[in-house]
Amino acid sequence: MKVIWALLCEKAIIDRETNNASFINVVEEIIVPASPPQMPPGSEIEPIVVLDLHMAILWARSNPVVRESGEARVRLIAPDETASISAELIVDLTESQRLRGIGHLVESPFPISQEGQYLFKVEAKTADLDWQEMFELPLWVKVQTDDPPYDPNPQTSVADG
Repeated sequence: MKVIWALLCEKAIIDRETNNASFINVVEEIIVPASPPQMPPGSEIEPIVVLDLHMAILWARSNPVVRESGEARVRLIAPDETASISAELIVDLTESQRLRGIGHLVESPFPISQEGQYLFKVEAKTADLDWQEMFELPLWVKVQTDDPPYDPNPQTSVADG
């Protein structure tokens, strides 16, 4: 089995009639405010941002005529090479040639502790092969050097047309 593509987004919508997917607010980079939100007392991790992400992955058979299945996992690797999130799933390609999976990846504060490139590593194993990396999905994190000044009365303009 192989990964055709993977992406991160804030929301995914599947049309019930056509099974087509729409991905809303695809996330490639996030910018963290210079003054991060505070974590609740007693929290074991100290993330500096709260995100609500979905990950979509399109799997396909390695050979279109050979049925296959296996296990998969997604790990988040921080810039310092530490792993912080891991999710596991079953990929069953015995009845169809492709499988699109969409999972709610993060429901709690996102464990970001530093600026840099975070990698979502998609790995899989089958009855014939041990764990191997199938795909890397980067997420770039930048930290603002200063918070923008607070404007209690922001001005907006609308172009006449």
